[in-house]
Amino acid sequence: MAEGIESHTAATARPRLLVLRRGGLGDTLLLIPALRGLAAALPGAELHLAGVSGFAEVLARYGVVHRARSSEELALHRLRAPRPTDADLAAFAGYRWILAEDEAVARALPGRAAAFDPRLGAVPREPADRQLRTRIAAAARALAIALPDDDAPPALLATRRPVASPPRAVLHPGAGSPAKCWPLACHAELAEALCAAGLGIEVLLGEAEAERMPEAQAAFPAGTRFLAGRSAADVAVALSGARVFVGHDSGPTHLAAALRVPTLALFGPTDPAIWAPRGPHVRVLRGSRADGPPDPSVAEVLAQVVDLARRV
Repeated sequence: MAEGIESHTAATARPRLLVLRRGGLGDTLLLIPALRGLAAALPGAELHLAGVSGFAEVLARYGVVHRARSSEELALHRLRAPRPTDADLAAFAGYRWILAEDEAVARALPGRAAAFDPRLGAVPREPADRQLRTRIAAAARALAIALPDDDAPPALLATRRPVASPPRAVLHPGAGSPAKCWPLACHAELAEALCAAGLGIEVLLGEAEAERMPEAQAAFPAGTRFLAGRSAADVAVALSGARVFVGHDSGPTHLAAALRVPTLALFGPTDPAIWAPRGPHVRVLRGSRADGPPDPSVAEVLAQVVDLARRV
């Protein structure tokens, strides 16, 4: 560690570890098994996460990390200079260990920082959170940190909260890519059936779906509650008391599963063996074509939702 970092750490009661990972909500939630492993390996340390601040804040609120930071605070572009100055490294003061997705951090702080590759792929064909934990564990070994040798558990945030009364179903008709989405009309037909079964309906709208708000409002049954413009932390609160959640390969689906909400994930064209959330409370329906969007019938989805809500 640079001398300034060492002296600052020595003055603090607890050593600190920083994990740097930028990405969407789903990318952030995939870190949970690795972060749990780091906490177990360093029980006396403070664990900080730098990324998209609103997403990192979810992990801080649920006790996975002690502090969330914005990666923008770190001024990473300065570390790409041939010889970073003390001022360039000031944002990393106080950290005994740093695990970063950015090689520039490891180069600027040799022996004190290690880099991991966050790009996950089909080989090995393992769940993404396990792949990421394996890569972070390898980087941690370079800093003499040994994560527990176990089969990484699913990325879970909290114990299940009581179901709200009256019971609610939350649907998320969007995703980062339209190719991942079941048609809006199918979500609306599912909502009608669930409403007839006595469930209140809430529809979570991200930025892309919010642009189509009038169309969405017209498609769903009367009395549907629309959740738009919420922070990730507020979405977590809204999801935590749901009876069941239906979504795609998207951040909210991973968030619902992490909160142990009974979750049906509609997949296509991404591979659920890699990208689907894990746990006994999660079901997956995949499209009929490996390279196509989700295309199950409304009846198939409804049957899965009813069975999932009954069993979990």
